[in-house]
Amino acid sequence: MLFRSIRLKMASSSTPGTAGQLVKPEYRNWLALGHALTTVLCHGLRPFITREMEAFYRNLTARVAGPCTCVHVSRRRPNEFHDMTTCPWANTLEVYHHKNKPNWRQSDPAKWMDPVLGPWEIAKLFLPDLGGHADIKSADDMDVTGILNLVNWCNHFTIPQALIKDVRSTRNRWWGHVPRLELTDADKNVAFDFIENLLKTLLN
Repeated sequence: MLFRSIRLKMASSSTPGTAGQLVKPEYRNWLALGHALTTVLCHGLRPFITREMEAFYRNLTARVAGPCTCVHVSRRRPNEFHDMTTCPWANTLEVYHHKNKPNWRQSDPAKWMDPVLGPWEIAKLFLPDLGGHADIKSADDMDVTGILNLVNWCNHFTIPQALIKDVRSTRNRWWGHVPRLELTDADKNVAFDFIENLLKTLLN
């Protein structure tokens, strides 16, 4: 029902753009998918992400006592940001990454013990490079790419990988990397089904 109303609304809405684009159904389809990904999906998943990251953080702090005291040591192997022979935080967090490769460089361990900032500083470990300017203090600060990467790479989330893969592929193939900004009716329907399947699975 939710996605049916979005489809109808976006099919009849007017959005700034060239006159030629606005009359093309394929362009409206692309806009509708962008709205579904960046607004509907994010709005639907953020409460879930908040609950799960808080639960993940409680689990971590119950297992790891005290702060991380590692200092950066250039060329230290296998991890120049943490001493893997002595750091319980780094060893525990590494296991939670699907490929055992957290993005250490963009997470500040000095904030890991902070009960407010800690969950979100840890979330950065599972995100792609954010350019050193990531100010993530809650799920509201995460866009669709960040949310999808978090649930994909952090194995605290027990979501069927096929569902995540479908939506990540939708975001990349039909919306994020589309030079013509067009989407067929058939592809739009498939994309909306993928998004709806993920939301139903997580929110039911």
